[in-house]
Amino acid sequence: VEYRAAALASNTKSPPGPLSLYVHIPFCDTLCFYCGCNKVVTKNRARAAPYLQRLHKEIALQAALFDRARPVDQLHWGGGTPTFISHDEMRALMAKTREHFTLRDDDSGRIWSPTLLPCRGEGSSRIRHGFGYTVYEHVEDGIESALWVHVATDAPIKYAVLKLRNLSGRTRRLSVIGYVEWVLGDLRGKSLMHVVTEHDPETGAVLGRNPYNTEFDGRVGFFDVDESLRSVTGDRVEFIGRNGSMARPAAAGRARLSGRVGAGLDPCAAIGITVSLIDDIEHAVVFRLGAARDEAQARSLLRQPRDAAAAQKALQAVQAYWREMLGAIQVRTPDAAVDVLANGWLLYQVIASR
Repeated sequence: VEYRAAALASNTKSPPGPLSLYVHIPFCDTLCFYCGCNKVVTKNRARAAPYLQRLHKEIALQAALFDRARPVDQLHWGGGTPTFISHDEMRALMAKTREHFTLRDDDSGRIWSPTLLPCRGEGSSRIRHGFGYTVYEHVEDGIESALWVHVATDAPIKYAVLKLRNLSGRTRRLSVIGYVEWVLGDLRGKSLMHVVTEHDPETGAVLGRNPYNTEFDGRVGFFDVDESLRSVTGDRVEFIGRNGSMARPAAAGRARLSGRVGAGLDPCAAIGITVSLIDDIEHAVVFRLGAARDEAQARSLLRQPRDAAAAQKALQAVQAYWREMLGAIQVRTPDAAVDVLANGWLLYQVIASR
C-alpha cells in the first residue's frame, strides 16, 4: 500500500522526474562464486518461459502506477544472466516494455540519418543498387544500419526497411523518426494549403488527402510503421521547428511528437518510435508509404501484414519480377563488361525510367 501510494504521488511532482527500470532475470546455467543475487541455476532454458509470462504481467501492473508521459531514462538488466533467455524472448520482453513505458535515448544525443542526406553522419557509407531496390549502408557511433528501399509489385506501397545492429558492446536506446512531405498534386507549393492530414486510430498511420485535386479525386496517401508504440505529427512546422532545418529538426530533441494533424498546416507525415538494441542484436523497422483510390482501400492496405517478413516477401517478388523481365534476352560478346551491361543494367535503365 505504501509503495503504491508513493508511486502515484511521484506523478504529481513538478516536474515529474524520469523513470529507471530494473528487469530481473534470475537464471544462470552455472554458479559464480562471487554472486550474491537471487538466482536459479539450471541448464534447462525452457524454465524461463513461465517466468517471462509473469514478468510481462508485472510490467503492465507497474506501468499503471506511473504517468505515461514520464520517459524511462535508464533500463537495467540483472539478477542472473540476461542472455540465458533467447533473442526472441528478449525482443518480446523489450516490446512489452515499450508498449507500457516511453523509452528515450539519452546516451549521446547525436543525430544522423542512414542516408547521406539530410543529416550526414561522420561514419562510413555505402550505397548499393540492385534491380528494383536500393540499399543505403552506414556505420555511426557503434550502430550499423542498412536502409532497404523498394516498391511492391502487387500493391501501391513503397517499403523502407531500416535494419539496425548494435556493435557498441552495450545496450543502446535509439529514437527513429520516419518523415515524408505530402504533395498530392503536381507542385507542393500549389497543393500544400489544400492537404488535410489525419491520424488513423485503428492502424496508427498518418493519412493525407487533397480534396481540391480534381484529377485524382478521393485519393488517399498513407504513411505507417510496424511498431505499435509510436507518436505522430502532420505538422511540418512542428517537425522542423522555428529556424530549424532538416539536418537538425526540432522533433529529434523531443521525447514524443504532439499528434497534431488536420487542415491548415504545412503538411507532412512524421512517425517516431524508440528502439532498444541489445549488443550484437539486429532489429528491423518497417516504414510503408502508399497511395490508395479512396479511404476504404487505404485502410485495407494498412491492415495487411506490415512486419519485416512481409517486407522481405515483397522484396523477393520484386527481385523475381526483374529476373524474369531481364532474363528474356541474353547477349554474349567478346567483352565481359559489355555482357554485364547488355544483360541487365542497360535494359533495366530503359524500362525502369519509363
